[in-house]
Amino acid sequence: MGSVPPEVHALGHVAFFGLLAMVLMALPLLRRQRFAFRAVLVLLIVLAAGIAVEVVQGFFGRTASMRDLALNLAGAMAGVSLFARAGVQRHVLVGLAGALLVAMLASPALDLADRAVARAQFPILAEFDTRLEHRRWSNGQPSEAIARAGSRSLRIDLAPGSWPSFGTHMQRSFGDWSGYGYLELSLFNPDDKPLRVGLSIRDREHFRAGRSYRNRYATRLELGWGWNDVRIPVAEIRDGPEERRLDLDQIAELAIFARDLEGPRVVFLDRVRLVE
Repeated sequence: MGSVPPEVHALGHVAFFGLLAMVLMALPLLRRQRFAFRAVLVLLIVLAAGIAVEVVQGFFGRTASMRDLALNLAGAMAGVSLFARAGVQRHVLVGLAGALLVAMLASPALDLADRAVARAQFPILAEFDTRLEHRRWSNGQPSEAIARAGSRSLRIDLAPGSWPSFGTHMQRSFGDWSGYGYLELSLFNPDDKPLRVGLSIRDREHFRAGRSYRNRYATRLELGWGWNDVRIPVAEIRDGPEERRLDLDQIAELAIFARDLEGPRVVFLDRVRLVE
């Protein structure tokens, strides 16, 4: 897929603002100032620049992110620490920068590792047998209580209330669906009462064009007790939008959700894959 993974964006934030901080710290005008003054000024400049970037992104369809601001500051603190004097001052700054970097980059690093695993697994999209696989999904926890394939499934808790009672969505490492005939997935309803869930599949154009309901594939699934094995033709998914076709090489999200639930419900997901 042609876009840059969000995990790489996270690393980019750290690298760019770390380099920016180093450039600012090395400016002749600032080098004449005391280190503490320079450090605080540079971190404030980086913070202001980061806020400006987040505000501008709002005009291009992206939402502001506190996580991005934290990544910016982590990179800047690392850059500033390189200019500290040897001794306690440097050790403290390097320690703080290192702790912040670890905290901010641990999750993106794990997601990058799972992205590589997901590419190797394709056309299996999810079977939840690897340790990091549940991280591909926005909500849900791996469960060993029940499985359709392997030893685990994904437990999804559905909250009651009016639309949207969101379940979970898969948001990375989809590959090219165009060479396959069907999408298969299995959903387990542990209750005697039927459960109605929605399934939606969106490509990148769906998000660029304003996220209209008519500009994606959507269907409803009626789940009885036990395992419900779902098989959907890829051609049907491709033709889901009303005025165009989904780009099967640019699938961006697969969502499972419920609406208007009278009380909390649970559903288990397993064996999400493409077959010929």
